[in-house]
Amino acid sequence: EEEEEDAAVCALGTHFDYERLHKKYVHFKHEMLHNRIQTLGCDSWNDCVEKIGMIQQSRLARTFVRCGDDAKQNDGDDDDDDDAMTMPLEYMMAVLLYCDFDSLRLNLNATFYAQSTEESTQNWHSRHCEYYHWNSYLRLAVQCAARMTTTTTTPTMFYHSTPSIPMYVPPHALRVCFPMSCNARLSTTQLFAPVHGVVLALQVACDDDQRRVPAMACNWISDYANYDEHILYHTTAAAATAHILNIVNV
Repeated sequence: EEEEEDAAVCALGTHFDYERLHKKYVHFKHEMLHNRIQTLGCDSWNDCVEKIGMIQQSRLARTFVRCGDDAKQNDGDDDDDDDAMTMPLEYMMAVLLYCDFDSLRLNLNATFYAQSTEESTQNWHSRHCEYYHWNSYLRLAVQCAARMTTTTTTPTMFYHSTPSIPMYVPPHALRVCFPMSCNARLSTTQLFAPVHGVVLALQVACDDDQRRVPAMACNWISDYANYDEHILYHTTAAAATAHILNIVNV
């Protein structure tokens, strides 16, 4: 029965074991400024760091960025060791780049798929390693935020729009193996992308808290706060799933 259940779940993207992947760049900044797929300008990087510095000083923002175990340990101590509860700068930078730089986001997501039937697995995985640090920090950021926000047991509806993912399946259970930029209240008549693509209505599976798809609200950090943007990203190889309720070509 378990095998039949797994067969009914569509894997969207590929889960990578980051402990086994090769780091091509020394650190996150080096990766983004010297990347072989697409680089980020030094001025843009510095602007993002300055913005995050201001966000970290905001008490309102701290209610969104407290991380898992640190936040739980400090629960009840309003002002004790606030820095320990704040999401690291690298995590926040990963989220900001994902939300505000469309081309970079599309290039990151493209590394979760072979680009053609002719592309070798070695070349595909080599492309994915180009964004090793960014992807790792993004994954950890969503995981941290989700620990603080996914307290409800009721399923949540999200809409996802993308031009980069070929969809060949009917409404279906979906294993989210890469970051998805979503909106919690978007109607199917609207676009949540600067280019035409596919809109998916996703119902997040919450029958098992340990298998829930992590979701992170990003309106407190993104320049496009009116989008009410969320990032969905499961963080392990376990069967964290969402369910495609409908697929609408737009």
